[in-house]
Amino acid sequence: MSGYAASRLWPVLLVLVVLLAGAASLETYVAQRDPRVIAMTIRAEDTAAFDSDEDSDDSPSEVLFEKNAPLSERHAEAREAGRRGEPRKAIELLRAELAGQDSPQISAELGYWLLLAKEPKAAADELARSAAATPDNPHTQLNLGVALRRADDLQGARTALERAVALKPGFGAARLALGILLLRMNDSKLAIEHLEAASATGGNDSRARALVILGRAHLKAGDAEAATAVFNRAVEWAPALAEIRIAIARAYLSAGGRAERVLAMRELEQAAEIAPDLAQPHSLLARAHALAGDKASAKREYEVTLALDPAYSYARRHLIRLALSEQDLPRARMHADLLLQSEGEVPEHQFLAGLVAAQSERIDDARGSYQRALEKANGHYPEALFNLGILEKEQKNYPEAIAHYQKALAQKPGYVAAANNLGLLYVAMGDLNQAELAYRDAIRIDGKYAPAWFNLGSLKLDQKNWSDAILAFEQALQVDPGYRRAAINLGIAFRQSNRLEDAIATYRRLTERDPRYVRAWYNLGVALGFAGRYAEAKNAYDQALSLDDEHWPSLKNLAFAQQRLGQPAQARAACEAFLDHSPSDVDVRLALAGLLAMQGDSQGCSRQAELVLSGAPDNPDARRQLTQCQAAR
Repeated sequence: MSGYAASRLWPVLLVLVVLLAGAASLETYVAQRDPRVIAMTIRAEDTAAFDSDEDSDDSPSEVLFEKNAPLSERHAEAREAGRRGEPRKAIELLRAELAGQDSPQISAELGYWLLLAKEPKAAADELARSAAATPDNPHTQLNLGVALRRADDLQGARTALERAVALKPGFGAARLALGILLLRMNDSKLAIEHLEAASATGGNDSRARALVILGRAHLKAGDAEAATAVFNRAVEWAPALAEIRIAIARAYLSAGGRAERVLAMRELEQAAEIAPDLAQPHSLLARAHALAGDKASAKREYEVTLALDPAYSYARRHLIRLALSEQDLPRARMHADLLLQSEGEVPEHQFLAGLVAAQSERIDDARGSYQRALEKANGHYPEALFNLGILEKEQKNYPEAIAHYQKALAQKPGYVAAANNLGLLYVAMGDLNQAELAYRDAIRIDGKYAPAWFNLGSLKLDQKNWSDAILAFEQALQVDPGYRRAAINLGIAFRQSNRLEDAIATYRRLTERDPRYVRAWYNLGVALGFAGRYAEAKNAYDQALSLDDEHWPSLKNLAFAQQRLGQPAQARAACEAFLDHSPSDVDVRLALAGLLAMQGDSQGCSRQAELVLSGAPDNPDARRQLTQCQAAR
């Protein structure tokens, strides 16, 4: 066989899955004293087991050397390195070959290997040089388009891919890549056209993969029926290929609906039957169970994943998260230690170890893990900086906490949670002007971020700026109608600004939507009491106590309402029950003294007043009550 033929036919490194750049971060919220505080975040990492709306089948086009033999011995050595699956070696040799010369062929090959090595910006530079010299090469245009898409230059990617299709209309790989790009650009209609064309060419497996992405496009366009029909066609082309069913399951899971989740689980179960030794279907099944809120089943499937493949880090990471959510700290620490032993250089693993240490209240260990995560990420890890901010705030190391939050925002300008937490930090420091600026910065970043509106409203409520507080709480509820804390505080702002009917209406809406919310019934009673509607207030407190018979604020206010309604016996019983729980409450004890006086028990009245005076000798109300009790004897 000639050198030319051999160089043309050597196999190319197969790329089954390419991790998606810029994975969206997942975040976990833990309520402390105040649920407004965002207390923990987890960054998304491995998307190989569960990807996003993009598909990873737009791998770069195979390098075709056409009639060009290797240009040099080093060039031939680079091709041999690529054939052995050593892309880094191939890149090093090709860069050396390019030094001091321009070669469209070498630039095209170098761009290809850089793309496989997940360096899309560098790949795009080399491929652009090659495309400028050889503008009619559809393969170079395809690879350039893929590189630009992964570098987030979507319009440039579209131009290159459309040129590849124009140069070679039957180029299925180019149409596939263009369809994927158009999906990302939310042009589902045009994406479907190109994906239909891509699915009509190539071998069985290639057609099946194209059909999977076509089905995803139909799902994105809202046509679930068409998507299912296309997925069935994909299975017909490759019935024994588990990866096709896994890709279909991913597409269904990305749709987010319950019905689609059921279909995804069916595909994954069939994939597991086809390939019983494959871990990936079980990992995705675990993800599906987690989305359904079934933590026990998710944990079981992740454990099956690890039994099949102990090195499956994605599953171990999620087992850590599940263990943390269940406060199973020994299990979380065990998995974190195993990750550090096997892949301690991965920043995410150091980060997770920090989460485990922080939840175990091992502050120094947590700080060290977050700092190591930063080091291994070359200093760029905004989530680690965010959690360091939380850690230092809890330790009252406020300047350090501010610095961490500000660095997180510098690295990730859209990090709304960091801006929000920075506001909470300034409140803790007593710097309310800076707190307001931070909350407004969070709102500027994302006007639909309800916690920032809530926190701004709470700040204005504390400052007795009722109108601004009301506006902020209303905005929080517009964004999140189910935000109970915002509804409670909106009612408080209405009440404190003497808009009693608005407060009552707010609380009634809340009790209608959530009839078992004790705080809503309690606050409704308070507002009704301020409006002088004591019978209705009593009913609200009764409702709160029927849901929680130890809700002491409701019991206390019930006693006062009964007293106002002229029900001394019931009011006395409520006061006595409350004082069994809170014997030091002066207001209730004096109310009980007055009730005893009304019932003719002057001795009991005096005893209650004397109990108050024993702890507060200068209390004028107690002194006055004692005088009245003694005069009644």
